[in-house]
Formats: sequence, C-alpha cells, structure tokens
Amino acid sequence: MLELDDIQHFLLTRPPAKAAHYAFGTFRDASQGRRWLAGLIEKVGCGTSASLSGPPDSRWVTIAFTYNGLRALGVDDASLATFPEEFRQGMAARAAILGDTGTNHPDHWLGGLASPELHAIIILFARDVDERKRCVTEYQQYAAAFPGVEALSTLEIEATPPFDYAHDHFGYRDRLSQPAIEGTGDMPTPGSGAPLKPGEFFLGYTDEDGVIVPLPRPEILSRNGSFLAYRRLEEHVGRFRQFLKQNGDTHEEQELVAAKLMGRWRSGAPLVLAPKKDDPQLGADPQRNNDFNYARMDPHGYAVPLGSHMRRMNPRDTDSNISRRRMKARRTTERTAASRPSSDARVSSGSSSSRRTCGRTTSPSTSLVTNTIPSSALRTARSNSRSRTGRFGNASSGCRRSPPSKAARISSFQA
Repeated sequence: MLELDDIQHFLLTRPPAKAAHYAFGTFRDASQGRRWLAGLIEKVGCGTSASLSGPPDSRWVTIAFTYNGLRALGVDDASLATFPEEFRQGMAARAAILGDTGTNHPDHWLGGLASPELHAIIILFARDVDERKRCVTEYQQYAAAFPGVEALSTLEIEATPPFDYAHDHFGYRDRLSQPAIEGTGDMPTPGSGAPLKPGEFFLGYTDEDGVIVPLPRPEILSRNGSFLAYRRLEEHVGRFRQFLKQNGDTHEEQELVAAKLMGRWRSGAPLVLAPKKDDPQLGADPQRNNDFNYARMDPHGYAVPLGSHMRRMNPRDTDSNISRRRMKARRTTERTAASRPSSDARVSSGSSSSRRTCGRTTSPSTSLVTNTIPSSALRTARSNSRSRTGRFGNASSGCRRSPPSKAARISSFQA
C-alpha cells in the first residue's frame, strides 16, 4: 500500500497548469533554513491531493534538495554517506560521464545551477499566470523573514498554445507513454505495459526484481521519496524547421521527415499504425495511439526508424529489461519567440524526471534530483530518530547505458 500522504504529488501526476515558477535556492544559515522549511510543509502537495478524479487545485508546490543542501541544513555526515554515490557527487561533477562537454559543460549552465551552493529547488505549478503571480508574491513575503535563505536564480514558465492537449515546443503531442505505477490507481493505456512496481520510483517499496533497495539513513529522510534530475535545455525550434524545409520539398514531405525523426506524426499517431499518412484521430485516441509493438509489427524499422527518438527511448519488445528503464517526466517550456516561424527561434526547456534513463543533452543544462523528507528530519537526522512528521525531497545525478548499482537504482534522468 502506497503512503500517498507522504509522497509529493509531483512524483505521481502532472498538474493541469499553464504557468510555473522555479526558484533555485541556497542556505546561508542552517537554523533559518530549517525554519523556512517548516513553514512550507503545509504548502507542498501530497499524493492524496493529486487524485486524478478529484477537483483541480489552483496551485501545486514541490520542494527538493541536493546533497549539498542536506548538508547545509545540518544532516550529519554519517547519514549523508548512506546516499548513492551519484547523488553525493552531483551532476556537475559527473559532466564527462553524462556527455556534458563543450557548449554543454557546467561552466555554461545558467543561474548558478552548477554551483555547489545550489541547495534546493522550489517548483510552483499554477493554474494560470495570475495565480502564479499571486503565489510568488505570497512566497516572497514569507521568504523575507529568512535572510539566511537566498535565491540563486528563478525561472518563469508558461504553456504555449494550443492548450487543449499536451505538446512540446516542436509541436509533437506529448505524455503518450508515461508509465503507470502499481498502487496509484493510474491505469495504463493499451500498449503501455503493465503498471510498474512502486520501488522503481519511490524509496521503501518493492521493485521489479522483488527487492526493496536499502534506504539512505535515517529512513525519515528517504522513505516515500524519489531521486529526480532537473535539466534545462536550449533547443532551436527555428533550426528544426529549417532542417525540415531542407529535406522536404512539400509540407507533406516535411511532416514525414518530422515523423521519422520522432517515430510519430506530430498529432501523436505512431508510424507503426499510420506509416504513410497522418491520422489525427488516431493520435488523439489514448486507447489506440500507444497500442503497438516493434518485434512483430516493424522488426526492421521500415516504419519507425531504428534511430528515431521514440524507438531509442523505449524499444518496447525488441530489447530486454525495458521495465527498468522507464521514468516519469515533467517537461515545461519557457515562453519565447519559438512559436513564430523565424529561422533563429529558440526555446528554453526545463525537464524534471523521477527515476533513471539515458540520453543526451543538446545545450546549456542543469541538474537536480529529489526525494521527500520532513523539516524536522533535518534535526532528527543528527539523533537518528525514527519519528515521522512530514515530507520533502533530495537529489541525484544521471546514469549512462550501464545499469546503476542496487543502492542507486532509483537514481536519475539525463534529458
């Protein structure tokens, strides 16, 4: 049985928000940091308030901590040593392993996010821009009482139209293959596979191997938490459009090139089921748009190229151990000129994902990962108390193509 009242909503579902605010903070004073945290606990949404069938809220708050953040708040070295090595190192220190070189090197990451002073991330999703403004003002008034808690940087995000379905800034329909988690009540769509064991995402539960990974100590810091990575990408929408024009003489040819790169038409219709022509009705139907396989329906990649994004990220039945590679992604987009057809349009995209996978980043990016802990845990960690009083999070870095150790199994995401 999942303890939904102790799991942050962010790890369970994507809120129906049209605006967001990310704040990246540092703790100059441990005692002020703990008091700051204590006053925010009631604002953080939990799994019981994230019911897909319940009435929508107007705002959703998530808090996460880095390894340096937990240390800055007073967690002792003995407890910190029980966290996975990837988390303790941090994503900036693992840049060479993750492929963050050249223009993607941590030296180019924005907002101080490669700094060891990055201690916490506060994520606000809001129903609309007005609600975001109200919440940010309310938070700034609250934070003013804690001068020992400072903001390194902030990022404001807005959804791009159309608003009637989820899509990325390149125009592809999104959120089609999110895994369902056993015990959440979320039912997988046809073709998405069976719900995964909660231990693949949350600490303290059985995973797909039937194992409960040892929890970092004390358990109050880690149980019901998850490791999450935050990546900020700069992606060039205008250049993508130019590429399509250079490789397709007509609009139809350009759309086919775009579909071959992704594995789906931008409507969401998979090439396995609609190989020659887009089918928007298929793309919009969750009971059909994910109901396919590769081994029987497209073994050689004639419909969906073997190098397409979709096939590389989820090979489905053409590879082994696929259930261990799934993740929960939360993508947001910084509103820029990207919706206009200029050749140099670009967009800044933030992506937060719970669990691990492998991939590559395309430009300036940052990292963060989290799991849920209560404010009092930062004090009780030093006495190794097992009392439970709330919830919050920590952070870790990504993995490459080799599987992580058991202790780091629920580790990270590289966008």
